Amino acid sequence: MKKYSWLLAPFVGNIFEWYEFAIFSSLSGIIGRLFFDSTDYISATMLGFVIYGIAFIGRPFGTYIFGYIGDKYGRKKALFSSLLLMCIATFAIPLIPIYSQLGIWSSILIIIARIIQGVSLGGEYSSIVTYTMEKAPLGKKGLFSAIQTSSGFIAILLGLFSVLLLHNFYTESEILSFAWKIPFFLSIFIGFFGIYIRLQATESEEFLKIKQQNKTVKNPFLHFFKNYYKEFFICGSLVLVTSVSAHVFVISIKTVFEIILKFNSQTSSKYAILICLIIMPFIVISGMLADKIELQKFRKNYTFVTPFVSIFGAYLSMSNNNLTIFCGIALIAIIFSIGLGFYPYYLYINIPTEVRETGVGFSISIPAMISAGFGMLILLKLFELYQLYSIFVMVVIINIMAFIGLFIDFKLFRK
Repeated sequence: MKKYSWLLAPFVGNIFEWYEFAIFSSLSGIIGRLFFDSTDYISATMLGFVIYGIAFIGRPFGTYIFGYIGDKYGRKKALFSSLLLMCIATFAIPLIPIYSQLGIWSSILIIIARIIQGVSLGGEYSSIVTYTMEKAPLGKKGLFSAIQTSSGFIAILLGLFSVLLLHNFYTESEILSFAWKIPFFLSIFIGFFGIYIRLQATESEEFLKIKQQNKTVKNPFLHFFKNYYKEFFICGSLVLVTSVSAHVFVISIKTVFEIILKFNSQTSSKYAILICLIIMPFIVISGMLADKIELQKFRKNYTFVTPFVSIFGAYLSMSNNNLTIFCGIALIAIIFSIGLGFYPYYLYINIPTEVRETGVGFSISIPAMISAGFGMLILLKLFELYQLYSIFVMVVIINIMAFIGLFIDFKLFRK
């Protein structure tokens, strides 16, 4: 086990990041009511997801900064500095006065905090992916790709449990008054532990090798987009799909059950927890298969299978039977989550070491900014137009995006 102790550095940071995603998403309606002048729950939830999505605008800026640090000075430095900034921004959120206390400045301050989070996340997740894939042993990189993703699901479970306990132990007025801050304060322990672990981390051997050979590049950003723009589109087209599907049908699944499918908050939390537990083994299996099957072929087969499963799941979600609805949403979450298991490995093999931190970062941050950040907001707008059919429409849109991405990969840029 000692030889895999390095995995704790990206693992803890990933938990911290996804935990924050989960609690912010699950409390989006409450956050929208507290920091904006809105009392209607659905409107407040949409405002909450606007704040949620704003963080993604800052991601490319963070990728530029921390990508430069990671490709010039080492993955360890990028891991540490990005997590430190993320901790500062996250801890600031529960300290911001609410709208009734500070007016419009309350809205402005939480938007600034989310943008700073986005900047840090632009370096945090790319650092996690790069470090994990470079440290993982040959022949098991797909498995470690899935393990790294699965750590995020542990965080989502922690976030959902936190929100479920809030609703069990506090009244709605107490949650609006002070209890909503508790999950954010709990993240302090995860964040500080992550910082401590990353201070003890060892550098990636692949980075040390190119540094010793004097192969680091002067400007990773320009070098990547000048020489590897095809790889950006190949990888980005996959991330575009995995990001939006993960943020809508996994991270924000409680809101899907609560707003779209009209379950109460406690039932929605329980269903969301159950789905996270169900899909984790499928992510690990996906990573293991990625070690056995050529990745481009894996992507092709996965893209062709996904519409059948996800559209059938969307059909089941329109049922009047609660168990059938749950099974339908579970099918959608399972099939979309399989892509999360292998995509970090896919980025690793397509982007060379000397610009990997920057390349991985932009291949994640730009597609995520386009699709994931406002994916749930799009679903809520679809709900206004199509009601129960909104999930079906969203699933069809995601599958169309997946086929466009496959076309980009196979027909436009592959030699």
